[in-house]
Amino acid sequence: MSDLLQLPEQSASTHASTPLVLAIANHPISFQQALKSLRTSGKLSLFLEEIATQYLLEQEFQQRSDLEIQASVIEEAIATFQQQNGLTELQNFQSWLRNKGWDEPIFREQITLSLKLEKFKVQLAQPQLLQYFIENKLLLDQVVLSRIVVASQDLAKELKIQIVEEGGSFERLAQTYSQSEDGAMNGMMGTVSRLQIQQTIAIDVYTAEVGEIIGPIACNDDCWCLIRVEKMLPATLDYAITQQLQDEIFQQWLSNKMQSLVIELCLSEPIHSADQLI
Repeated sequence: MSDLLQLPEQSASTHASTPLVLAIANHPISFQQALKSLRTSGKLSLFLEEIATQYLLEQEFQQRSDLEIQASVIEEAIATFQQQNGLTELQNFQSWLRNKGWDEPIFREQITLSLKLEKFKVQLAQPQLLQYFIENKLLLDQVVLSRIVVASQDLAKELKIQIVEEGGSFERLAQTYSQSEDGAMNGMMGTVSRLQIQQTIAIDVYTAEVGEIIGPIACNDDCWCLIRVEKMLPATLDYAITQQLQDEIFQQWLSNKMQSLVIELCLSEPIHSADQLI
């Protein structure tokens, strides 16, 4: 970022003509100085990205009348927010607003924009949601797993023999031998997605039968694992998955918009494209 954006050195004449944005200990800070500070801290890209994002959304919202939110919906959203955050008392709510540096109109605007954004995500994703889900279903599938983690491959093999051939209890052996924290919970790892499973064992896990013991498998920290498949959870287009996919589709839309966006810092330096700065 610092190599792409060169801010001019500030002279006395520049200082006089550059607008001030804040003062710290009565020392005025110009807009140019503020940008330099953001660049030095490595936060200038995030700052520009946030401004560009808000610009793109405002432009989109202004062009679309179908994103208007009814006043009753806004009031309901405000009431829900106040209730969920313990701000139903007027005094508490006003104190919270002051701490945020907001007033009630600004807060209402924030609520309205968030409602418009959610409505926009739904409308943006709707035409492609099903196809997107089908294309990504394998990554969305989940599985419930248990495991035993031990230090040596020989011990892992011995434990598997005890379970598979001698009828030993997986849960008891997990409590006795497993070095992972979930050993205390009978080795139960819980629900994991394909993306959370090591790529080298994902195929084995998702092609196994429920109850099958997989391994020994070399895992992290020079350990060996026995993995038992407890339950398969094929992804369905339920509310949670729908929300996740809507967010992903929106982020793709935003990224595409950013690529063609030009951002100009109106100081004395040339224009830089959004794909350089962000």
